[in-house]
Amino acid sequence: MKANLRFVRISGENIDRLVKGISELHLAAFGRRFEPDYWRWRYLDGPVGKSNLIVAVRGDKVIGKYGLTYLPLIAGGKEVLGGLMEISIHPQERSWQCYKGLVKASIAESQNDKLAFRFGIMSSRLIEMNRRLGVLVLGRVSFYIGIISIIKFLEGHFVPYPLSLSGWIAQPFLGLRIKKKDNYRLDIRSIEQFDSSFDELWNTVARNRNISVIKNAEYLNWRYVRCPYRKYRRLAAYRGKRMDGFIIFCAAGPRHSSFMLELMARNDDPIVMKALISQMFKELKNEDKSHVLASFSSESSAAFVMKGVGFKSWGTMLWPMYVAVALESSREVYQDTALKDCDFSLGEWMMY
Repeated sequence: MKANLRFVRISGENIDRLVKGISELHLAAFGRRFEPDYWRWRYLDGPVGKSNLIVAVRGDKVIGKYGLTYLPLIAGGKEVLGGLMEISIHPQERSWQCYKGLVKASIAESQNDKLAFRFGIMSSRLIEMNRRLGVLVLGRVSFYIGIISIIKFLEGHFVPYPLSLSGWIAQPFLGLRIKKKDNYRLDIRSIEQFDSSFDELWNTVARNRNISVIKNAEYLNWRYVRCPYRKYRRLAAYRGKRMDGFIIFCAAGPRHSSFMLELMARNDDPIVMKALISQMFKELKNEDKSHVLASFSSESSAAFVMKGVGFKSWGTMLWPMYVAVALESSREVYQDTALKDCDFSLGEWMMY
């Protein structure tokens, strides 16, 4: 059995042969199936070109995969290359041999790619295994929930209808505090593509970021326009002709749920962020959504504004998940990296 285990890097030449097995593995591990164009988008047509996806094959069956989606990052004022980690092994094939083989093959294949570090989130059951491979665990990921309608929320969690109606009593205390009379004097528009104005905004925002994915127009178009899996809603806030912020959210989710993936404003302006959240709230409420989930660094201005309008820390979904960093051997400068140094959003984790 050991001799039959092979590790293969996905390329344009072999993806058609292996993509069905990759999709079957993902279905077994996560309960979701993707078409071939998703895997090409994620690993062959990324914002910096080709990424790194290693699959473990036993016989003719794909039993594991370790993906590194290469993303441009800013770290300490410099542009570097990071790899967003994603690993899965078939439930019937959980073995140290397969896991270790995937990691070793990925490291070998990425040696010439000048990665600064790998990063991602993982569950607590994988932490000890990863520590044996030199992975640093920076801390727990912060998740937030914003209640749009407690009645709908209770219905979505199978609370009987007569009891769910009592949710209106708690709405003023647990729900989002969005005031209809607020006038932010901003022009908020839906956008189809991210243009050069988003590059200009990122350049101003980046000065206050220590470690962050570079969210310029090129990255945003790849992540939220060309993604073949989900349809994202994109709103931008304008003062006159100047674009001062944007929000990205997705209305598709189980149990009346929705997701806020990005929130950014010039100078971290709380007024702009509140206006964007308010418009998102109105749209989701009109579509009978009960709540919106988000993840931002707890040290970020976005998290501060969200908590100010009623978002609550969420401790039961995706719990507990941790931010992990695997340093490349030549990049010891990042050895002292802490979670407070990292600026992230749900959009960086929710790739599947």
